[in-house]
Amino acid sequence: MNRSRGFSLLELLIGLTLLGFLLAILYGGFRLAANSWEATENRTAVAADQEAGRSAVRRLIGQVQPFHLTAAPGQPLAFEGYRDTLRLVAPLGQIGPRAVEFAIVNDAAARDTRLLLRHGPVRFDAGRLGDMLDDQAGHPVLEALNGAVFAYFGPGRPGDPPAWHDQWLDREGFPTVIRLHLDHGDGTPLDVDVTPLISGDRLAGSRITAGPQ
Repeated sequence: MNRSRGFSLLELLIGLTLLGFLLAILYGGFRLAANSWEATENRTAVAADQEAGRSAVRRLIGQVQPFHLTAAPGQPLAFEGYRDTLRLVAPLGQIGPRAVEFAIVNDAAARDTRLLLRHGPVRFDAGRLGDMLDDQAGHPVLEALNGAVFAYFGPGRPGDPPAWHDQWLDREGFPTVIRLHLDHGDGTPLDVDVTPLISGDRLAGSRITAGPQ
């Protein structure tokens, strides 16, 4: 008479051990896949935020308006371009023309560079655009940068050949190209080049003087 033989305790222990190893391998694979998925989503979100920030920079700089704060002859454009700061007048949504500032801020302790945006109403009692923004808070447009810098392409003086400049101040025309050079730290620098919709040769017919007459 045949009798069915069960598993011995040793066989059960070996089976449970092998099952544990198999579950550990499966869990590790699922965890790796989940981490990879999360990392991909994070990279996608960061890339989307960066592209949105760059689009905001392109839009505002491209729509710069030729404002003069007074009607007095020889007054320069309300436009201030430096390596780390750009101030201009541009429409912001449905609000209308605003004093706008892009400022590159370096946090040496955190090894982090950010591009901040400030904007406020155009006040014609202020001497320069920067004076209009003293009480305005800055909001990050681009973050987690290794570095950033502005540059301006155009003639230094009337009649000069176009060239790149570190600053653009007190002139009657806009740069032909305004560049924001970005270093994301991945070994591939990115240049955001913007050509203002109102170029220097169209300023004569586009002058906006809304200050004291």
